[in-house]
Amino acid sequence: MKKLLFLLVVLALCIPLTVGASAATEQDYPAVTLRAGGKTLSVTARRVEGHTFVPLRAFSDLFTDVTYRYDAKTSYATLTAPGLTILAGNGSSMLFANERCLWGVKTNRLLNGTMWVPLNPLVKALGLKADGTGSSSTRTISGSYRAITPASQYYNQNDLYWLSRIVSAESRGETIQGQIAVGNVILNRVRSRDFPNTVYGVVFQKGQFSPVSNGTIYNSPAWVSTCVAKMCLEGYAVNNDVLFFCNLAKSPSNWIVRNRTRAFTIGSHTFFY
Repeated sequence: MKKLLFLLVVLALCIPLTVGASAATEQDYPAVTLRAGGKTLSVTARRVEGHTFVPLRAFSDLFTDVTYRYDAKTSYATLTAPGLTILAGNGSSMLFANERCLWGVKTNRLLNGTMWVPLNPLVKALGLKADGTGSSSTRTISGSYRAITPASQYYNQNDLYWLSRIVSAESRGETIQGQIAVGNVILNRVRSRDFPNTVYGVVFQKGQFSPVSNGTIYNSPAWVSTCVAKMCLEGYAVNNDVLFFCNLAKSPSNWIVRNRTRAFTIGSHTFFY
């Protein structure tokens, strides 16, 4: 219990709330029908900015042995089930399930005093699947409840250790999307035949990343960067092909710029294939 309370406090301090996220009401968003087992569920979902959202408490009532509570002081909702703890914070784009970080892309939000969360990461946490996309007017949920594997068993701890440190050293302070893109570069290299096949090998390949040469790779990572590293290891990606990035303001004509194809820019980093 003490560990959970401490985590809630840390979450409240580390993830900024989205201004105005609670100003709208659920009626402002189109309804989405949820179906399972050939029947329409009593819970009405909503389409929010191209993503399906569900009311966490009402959704949890569809299951037995599930409890829900909301802490107004931290703006976090907690759902507990056998072998599972889910945390969802108002204004956070992350859903925390057994200490794994699932990215909802759009932020959780309070509507009419109810916590609404993206459907996709929620069903993943529950071991279920949902067909269709956020633009669908009907989503069908399939499978039976199975708590998501805990973080301690799911993540390769060595990969998480070094990935969180390189993401933090290279992109601390960037947006979640920008940090994910940096993590994608590392994991894309791991999968490429042209680079080492481990996170450690990629990070410490000679001459590749300045945090290795200046020593900042050994600094404790920002908490959000550790979450981003977890999300990258979950498979969330901005792009699965980029292999390089740089800050053009600091190095406008380096080797990457001269020899690689530019893909996109997020924040202070430009990414290349």
